[in-house]
Amino acid sequence: MFDAKAAGDLIGRRIIVGITQEDYLQRPIGEEHYHGRIIRANPQEGIVIQTPAGDEKALPPDLRSVSPAKPGAYKLRSTGETIADAELTTTWIRPSSS
Repeated sequence: MFDAKAAGDLIGRRIIVGITQEDYLQRPIGEEHYHGRIIRANPQEGIVIQTPAGDEKALPPDLRSVSPAKPGAYKLRSTGETIADAELTTTWIRPSSS
């Protein structure tokens, strides 16, 4: 679900992303976590996040997965980084390609 007005409200906000990779039996086999600022959001590119290193990562253009973050610090399991006071969070499940 993509709504242009709601997507526009996300631009510039800090987000934490969690992606769990699952095998064909839907068992978790890996995790990826990152954070950054949302720099673009549109139906063609999806939700585009710029990480602190300057990389751009895109998520599907489905805004239903984006939620307000609870105040406080978040420790990213896959990187060990601690992120304070993010504005948004999103989680995704990615099926394995094999």
